[in-house]
Amino acid sequence: MQMNENQSETGLGTEASKTTSPKRRNLVVGNIHVLFNPNRGDIKLGQVRIFLERAHKLSQEWGNIPVIIGGDLNSLPQSAIYQFLTASELEILLHDRRNISGQLECPPQQKDLKSRDENVARSLMYRWSDEELRLAAGNEALTHLQHDLKLYSAYLGVPGSRRLRDSRGEPLATSYHSKFMGTVDYIW
Repeated sequence: MQMNENQSETGLGTEASKTTSPKRRNLVVGNIHVLFNPNRGDIKLGQVRIFLERAHKLSQEWGNIPVIIGGDLNSLPQSAIYQFLTASELEILLHDRRNISGQLECPPQQKDLKSRDENVARSLMYRWSDEELRLAAGNEALTHLQHDLKLYSAYLGVPGSRRLRDSRGEPLATSYHSKFMGTVDYIW
C-alpha cells in the first residue's frame, strides 16, 4: 500500500507556510481471519505464524517498511496467541494446544502467567503430537516460536474509558452475539 504524506515547512519568523509535493510512503497491510474452532489452537497458531512470516518478508523486500496487521484472530487477549503477537515469542509446550486461543475457559494459570518454575512444571502437563507441532510451528522439532515484527496494539493508542478496557488496554468486546462477548479482533 502506498500512502501520501503532505509535508509543510514553516519559515522562522513568518506566518506563512509552504507546502511541498506529497511524500510517498509504503506500508505492508495484512488482514487475516483465523480458524474459529476453539479446539484447534495448533492450526490457529500455524495460521498466525505464517501470516507474520509473510508480512515480515514483504516488509524486508520493500526495504523494512512498516507493517500493519489486523483481523479476527478468534483469540482472546489472555491467550497464548496474543502473547505470541505481543512478546514476539512463545514456548509452545507451556500451553495446551486446545486452548491456545483462550476461547475455551481459560485456566487460572494461563490468565496470568506466573513464575518460571510454574511454567516449567506446566510444560510437563501438555503433550503435543508431531502433527500438531508441524501445524503450529512448521516443524515437529521446533517448540519455541519467534517472529521479527515489533507489534503494538492500535487500541492502546486510542483513548477510552477504563470501564471498557481490560488490564492490557484492549477493549472488553469487539464481538458480541448470543453465545459470546469478548475481544477477538485486533489491529497491530
